[in-house]
Amino acid sequence: MSDGNQSFKERIGTPSNTGEQLFRAYCDTQGLNYYRFGFDEKHGFIERFYLLNPILRHVPDYVVHNPKTDKSATVEVKGTLNFKEYDREQLTTYEANYGSPEVPYLYCFAIGKRIIWQTPKQVAEAYDWSTTIGTWTDGKRYRTLDI
Repeated sequence: MSDGNQSFKERIGTPSNTGEQLFRAYCDTQGLNYYRFGFDEKHGFIERFYLLNPILRHVPDYVVHNPKTDKSATVEVKGTLNFKEYDREQLTTYEANYGSPEVPYLYCFAIGKRIIWQTPKQVAEAYDWSTTIGTWTDGKRYRTLDI
């Protein structure tokens, strides 16, 4: 089962984050340097985290640097193709807050053996095209991206 099919409570009860493990392994094989940046629910649980300002709650997971090209990016790692409706509505805000022309904000979908890099614009388009709509147990809606 992918992490994205579990509730937050179920995800924090497991010892590892499958998507992030796959992402880090990919970076290692590609010679990319990565630095944990955002909130890590496995190592640093914050009481009442859900009450923090959304800008703090959605800080990207990693900063990645490619020493071969000397380019960096802020990266949100997703272990599922299920993408929240709220996050779709905030994509422009996330990109403006976490990216820059020199260091773009990117999504890395790390699922199974696949690594899929997407810009916020690509994620928005995939979300808007998706017809697979679901609702998690907490009432939050999502769409499954077809990428």
